[in-house]
Parts: sequence; C-alpha cells; structure tokens
Amino acid sequence: MTQRTPRTKRASGFTIVELLVIISVILILIGIGVALMRSAMERGTHSETRATLAKLETAERVYRDSVLEGRPLPTNTNIRQLIERLKQHPEARQVLESIGDGLHPSRTDFTTVRDAWDREFRYFPQGSADLNRTESFFVSDGPDRRSNTNDDIYSFER
Repeated sequence: MTQRTPRTKRASGFTIVELLVIISVILILIGIGVALMRSAMERGTHSETRATLAKLETAERVYRDSVLEGRPLPTNTNIRQLIERLKQHPEARQVLESIGDGLHPSRTDFTTVRDAWDREFRYFPQGSADLNRTESFFVSDGPDRRSNTNDDIYSFER
C-alpha cells in the first residue's frame, strides 16, 4: 500500500502578480476613459463656439437687412461697436440674448461676446480686406487663444 503524503493547503487569494495585472488593466481603462471624456468636452466646446458664431451672424444680418437695408457696416467697425448697434435693434438684441452665457458682463447690459475659451470674438465687416472675403464674418481665436493660427474658428466654416 502506498502511503499518501498530505498536501499542504495553499492559501486562497490572489498572488501579487495577479493583483498587479488587475490594477494595470483598471488604470489603462481609466486612462482611455479620461482621454475620451476630454475629447468629447473639446468637441462640445467647439460646437458651442460655432453656434455662437452662427447667432452673431444672424443678429448682424437682421440688423443690416432692417436698419441698413442690406448695406454693409463701415469697414472699421469692431465687435464692441457692432454689439452696441445690435443692442439698439429689438430683433437683433433678441438673437444676441439667446446666446446666453457668452454675453458679458450680464444678459441685459452686455458689451461684447466671448467664445468658449473666454476670448472676445473678432468681427470683420463686409468689404474689409481681411482674408479676401466679400461678406462679413466673425472669428474665434480657438483653444490656443492666439490669432491667426490653425485652430481659429471662422463663422464661414460650417
């Protein structure tokens, strides 16, 4: 008869290597999730800025069509001067107020409109020499907050 040797009981649980593998997988998944969240937030910021640009164009067009009978604004008009003109026109003002949080300092007494990166939009009236455009347009400096770079967002880009 052969005699059996008793087996030693192995402690139940995970080894240190198994725990490290599990922690590594969890960290990788968290990293992917954070990257996806950041990308989605950036797309949302760009969309918000594009929507604001579209509303600015609409307000400017309403003002030009009703007050100026389609004629362009003076070529030296900047964004603050434009906002002052738009505030005086009820329909254009209504479009501006629909922008919401982009208006500073408040919804009823704003002086300018800012993009999602808290930079003032730039305005180029119809006939200004910038970018050889024949119609007026607005520009956001984009995420890098610098003018004339690749990430600038133009109202004529849809």
